[in-house]
Amino acid sequence: DKLDEARRGRKRGQAPTRAGLTVGRYLDEWQELGCPGKKGLPRPSTLRRYRSVVQYQLIPHLGRIKLAELQPADVEGMLASLRSTRTGKPLAVYTSIHTRSVLRSALSRAERNELVTRNIAKLAGVDAPPKHHPMVLTPEAVVLVLGACEAGLRRLVTVAIDTGLRQGELLGLTWGAVDFEGRILYVRKTLQRVNGTYSLGPPKSEKSERTVALSEMTLQALRDEREVQQAAREVAGPKWRPVIDGLVFTTAEGAPRNGTSVTHSLQSALAAAKLGDMRWHDLRAIHGGLLVQAGVGMSTARDRLGHSSIAVTSDFYTGVVDALQREAADKVGRLLEG
Repeated sequence: DKLDEARRGRKRGQAPTRAGLTVGRYLDEWQELGCPGKKGLPRPSTLRRYRSVVQYQLIPHLGRIKLAELQPADVEGMLASLRSTRTGKPLAVYTSIHTRSVLRSALSRAERNELVTRNIAKLAGVDAPPKHHPMVLTPEAVVLVLGACEAGLRRLVTVAIDTGLRQGELLGLTWGAVDFEGRILYVRKTLQRVNGTYSLGPPKSEKSERTVALSEMTLQALRDEREVQQAAREVAGPKWRPVIDGLVFTTAEGAPRNGTSVTHSLQSALAAAKLGDMRWHDLRAIHGGLLVQAGVGMSTARDRLGHSSIAVTSDFYTGVVDALQREAADKVGRLLEG
């Protein structure tokens, strides 16, 4: 009967069912192919995260189950186990969501290749992510943040806050992408670090490739950075060995700036000035908040921030408005309290 069904499926153009194929074996094969999705192969940094999820979360929990027999309850049980304190340090909700997302991507390919009849990961329930309120700062607060940074970090943070570039886009910016006379920069590349090696890759999405207008404050920060870099090149002499030619932000010997190190420097500077904690990505949110406070329209903000759709910008705007309302409520409350 199974042979006859396979023959009928073959006539319909279907691949033979691999009855003994386990989830673990399928995920191994998916990794060997580079974890392809609907839009092709992921970026190297994304591929590294996918493989980490497959190795440390998906295979240990689901690997022995036959692919054709995988059920939503299996996936939900895995996610519950990952969040449980009984398995050690519980995963954050976002990590749990990402784990399900990786499995969904892998099973989408299995569904297209007719190894499964449906994508079980899509059917499995998952906790809703906590509502994120973007960090919103007034122009006066931004001045305090910049004042807490030493000169080199201040130039980098200035460009970040005034353009809304992602960290990889900022650290991968080249002088050829900066038009001082036209007062614009072009986002075409992002800095990637895979297995300790730096390279320039494409931005996050097609919408991320964009042109960003520059204020005079940012233009001056870039001019200052260029002068400092030229002086550093002269001091370094033969030790100046850039891994990537033409980067705007480099170390004293021409190497790319490390994103983690830059973030730690910012956090240390803010802690020393008693200004609280901040992620580097919050600088991008601060730029978006300034756009809202300046009355910039959603469409312009979407293009400037490189959001994938206007819906993403709309959600962000809503979060900023909520944050501004809470701040206003707090101020009014303090006035009423005397």
